[in-house]
Amino acid sequence: MCLNRTGQLSDFRRSTTPLLNRLWPSLAKDHGRLLKRLLGRFLHTATYPNPAVLALAKGFGFDSEIQASAYWRLPLWIYWIPMLQFLHGHKDEAIRLCPPTVAEVCETWLRATPKNTVLRKEAADLALAIGEWVFSLRHGEEQCYFEEEIARKAYRAALQAAPDAPGHVERFLRRACCREWKQDSSKIRTAVKSGLITGAPIPQTWPDGPSDRVDDDLRAVCIREGALVPLINSNPMLAQEAILALLIKPPHPEDPFHADLFEGVRLEMADDHGFFPPFYDKGPFMVFLSLNPEQGADTIVTLVNFATERQADHWRNEGYQSLNSRCRFQMAREPGLATGMCSAGIGEPRLHQAR
Repeated sequence: MCLNRTGQLSDFRRSTTPLLNRLWPSLAKDHGRLLKRLLGRFLHTATYPNPAVLALAKGFGFDSEIQASAYWRLPLWIYWIPMLQFLHGHKDEAIRLCPPTVAEVCETWLRATPKNTVLRKEAADLALAIGEWVFSLRHGEEQCYFEEEIARKAYRAALQAAPDAPGHVERFLRRACCREWKQDSSKIRTAVKSGLITGAPIPQTWPDGPSDRVDDDLRAVCIREGALVPLINSNPMLAQEAILALLIKPPHPEDPFHADLFEGVRLEMADDHGFFPPFYDKGPFMVFLSLNPEQGADTIVTLVNFATERQADHWRNEGYQSLNSRCRFQMAREPGLATGMCSAGIGEPRLHQAR
């Protein structure tokens, strides 16, 4: 079909959405079997290969251009406008029938289009509805099971909405990262204590940590898959809060049987999340430093301070004598170099950012 006039494009948009609405009963039948097929084909036929990805693949010497053309495809916008209107009009039903595919549609549009593009608000609203629905069912009273792929697609789509719905994303992420807590919450303390076999006291929540266990798939998409990039650009302070909450353990009593077996236990850090070998490209830190150097460096310093303090607490409890050490480093600052001082020790464990 060749549509080369403004009137034809407008007629196409106006005629497609009503047609899809009339087909809704058939698309939704049998648990959305035809809707899933429609959206799956739509994501391929209504998109085209990303030239930047193809150029990057060619530069790295990848043999398969076909494989590279499947990554980060770009939408053919004329087909997306009626589809997004259609999905948003059937938001509640579409989310329940095929959440991963609807989430992928929203993520593609939000990732590939600049802010203030038509229907970004609707796509953001739909993406956040999917993320909140999956999270609520997973961690509500029913605790429904969702496959890893479904949950991760839902969370990635929801975080892509950060530039368009900053307040809504902040409320969702703080809830998902267990940051909406009260220091003496009996509900939280009971929930944490219910799975324990020891009578050890439960410590208070760390100031930068979560109040309860964080969703593993949310942690994976944020720490390993770059889902926080839109948030780093739009709200770096919230991104820092999320990273710290995802990497610090929730409150738990000391386990006398495993306290010394794993370093992460002493440091009160969550699992390494595939950080081995520990290199600069692991986690969200390199992209954070690239997009917002000051906030990224502050995130790293805060995290290292926390781990240093926990190690120092462990050594004090073991009866080690207080030690102090200092080292010098240089940070590149425009237009020249600035020398800073890094100090760490058991008596006063701190890492201070260069000024």
